[in-house]
Amino acid sequence: MLAQKEIIKKQRKEALELERQGRYAEAIQKFEEVIALNPTAQNSAIRKGRCWERLGNRAKALASYRQAIEMDPLTYDASEATYRALKVAFAEGDTSTALEMATRMRTLHPDSSYGIRVEIAMREAAGQTTQSLAERLERELKASAAYDDATSQAKIGRVEDALKELKRIWDTYPDTGAGRRAYSSYGHLLIKERRDEEAYEVFREIVDLFEPIAPQSRLVLESKLRLAALLHRGDRREESHAAYLELMDSKLPRYYQETAALQAAGVLFEIYIRKWKAREAIPLEAWERVRQFCKDAEAICTKPVDKARARLMYLETYQWHNEWAKVAEEGARFLTEFRDEQTTLEQANAAYFAARGFFTVGNMKEALRYAEQCISASPDRELWPPETGFWHVQHAYFIKIVSLFSLEGKDSRRGPEAFATFLRYFPNSEWIKPCQEQLHRLFPEDPRFRISR
Repeated sequence: MLAQKEIIKKQRKEALELERQGRYAEAIQKFEEVIALNPTAQNSAIRKGRCWERLGNRAKALASYRQAIEMDPLTYDASEATYRALKVAFAEGDTSTALEMATRMRTLHPDSSYGIRVEIAMREAAGQTTQSLAERLERELKASAAYDDATSQAKIGRVEDALKELKRIWDTYPDTGAGRRAYSSYGHLLIKERRDEEAYEVFREIVDLFEPIAPQSRLVLESKLRLAALLHRGDRREESHAAYLELMDSKLPRYYQETAALQAAGVLFEIYIRKWKAREAIPLEAWERVRQFCKDAEAICTKPVDKARARLMYLETYQWHNEWAKVAEEGARFLTEFRDEQTTLEQANAAYFAARGFFTVGNMKEALRYAEQCISASPDRELWPPETGFWHVQHAYFIKIVSLFSLEGKDSRRGPEAFATFLRYFPNSEWIKPCQEQLHRLFPEDPRFRISR
């Protein structure tokens, strides 16, 4: 099974090729398939709108541009979609929509090249001077061209050159949208290079400079997400959790609420796990607090995979104070509610937890059932040996083997087959010896399961 990202990439490539060939109706269908798999694929929605324009259907083109805008109204792609929607509405004589889009552009994207073009057109229509705007547009286009060059350098591995150029663009064109994008990209590239302290200072400066001016701009909100993530990576989990909580404000665009809710739940979960591993006493109400965060995250998130991850954290909390019957129950419930292809790996993990829960409470029949489901649901089995760990799959094999022998006795036919498969896939697994020890306890006289000292 191809990974979800690979499927989307393949579909998008096919759609772009169909568009290039002028097969617009087929391209539209492909772009719709991409959007169905990835509801935030803004550029695909824009390309779909362009195809509708080529087919002469302006109404559907406008609907496609609106779809792109609604995915996230603060992105650069949203500025392009707004600009194209404005042009279509103007051509259709739809003055109401044209005015709506012009207002949106002036409010949310005033510094983009599209926003400046709209402002120039509106001032020209009103008989006003546009000289200063023309100069701004020229600076914006120069900064954009330099930005494209810098990102191209990064893609071919010339990271230091890209970093120098991105910083130069910011220093030279700080008053342009492209200049700000360059500084943000500079911070992202520093993160990729594991230069976290420098990256933190970049995003901190962006927030300090632009939050007073545009608190809900994508530049500011993305920078706040990066700051929270850097705090987390720097082992400052309490500060990271607080930063994510701030981004859960209901007034912010939904994407940021969703990301922050899921991360806030995850960071809080890690905080208590670390305390548990340090043998600190964790009161029951602390785990209840984590579960409530997980429930909130699942309710806020719209993507199936994000909902699934929130639910997995929820069910996993029960293992940390040995409520294994509840782990089994929640794992089984997960698998009745999440069945789509986008959550294959999460289903494998839920099956593992269900198997572990049933195994721990002594229900070998159900443990076997869910262990087999975990193994069959885990993607990329051809990658298991030896570079891919899949720790949960290794443990699932342990559960499967012991359950088979427990249910079928020492003459089990499937048990030895499962054990041989386990050894073939994971010859260095830490679960091999515990498996042998468990079977030796079950059948102490059987020479196959004697432990060499």
